Amino acid sequence: MKIPPKIYAKVFAELVKDKNPEKIEAMIKKFSALVAKNGDIASKEKIAALAERYLRETDGKHSFLIETARNLPEGSYAAILEKMGKGEYDVKKMVDENLIAGVKLTVDESRELDLSLRGILKNLFD
Repeated sequence: MKIPPKIYAKVFAELVKDKNPEKIEAMIKKFSALVAKNGDIASKEKIAALAERYLRETDGKHSFLIETARNLPEGSYAAILEKMGKGEYDVKKMVDENLIAGVKLTVDESRELDLSLRGILKNLFD
């Protein structure tokens, strides 16, 4: 039976919310077995990403992805986060050489600020 990843993710997020880490590990194993039994294991990556998002939202945190064309010094990442203002962020850093130069910032997988050379050129010619 195909259950949408969104449903799995919401159920999993509710199951592990406010649980101690020792219990969560056992829950993950049981939940993974259930997903596999239902024949939905191909959706595991999407389920995990959605569950992470739901858990972050319930904690009042934001995801923040910083994509750069090359590795930046740690001070540069700190300066970017300082400009974002107050709040709790789960920060992920990624190097994407296809950006050519510059930086691309994504907040909560929905809001994006593309200051990369690739993004600027794309906007120029679109």
